[in-house]
Amino acid sequence: MLAKDPKGTVEGKTSLLLKMSTLAEEVCKRLPPAGTRPPSLGGLPKIKKEGVILRPIVSNTEAPT
Repeated sequence: MLAKDPKGTVEGKTSLLLKMSTLAEEVCKRLPPAGTRPPSLGGLPKIKKEGVILRPIVSNTEAPT
């Protein structure tokens, strides 16, 4: 478990990289992350294997990057 949520740091670094990029200004204004959540981790069982083996599934749709 993390001591604090790194979301603000990741969003800040992503915004800084966008400012330093060579992309058009209109594009950079639309790309900064806002209202993000950490990725969620789930699992699907591998039913053909013995024991309880899960295949990890990561949902990254609202992640800061």
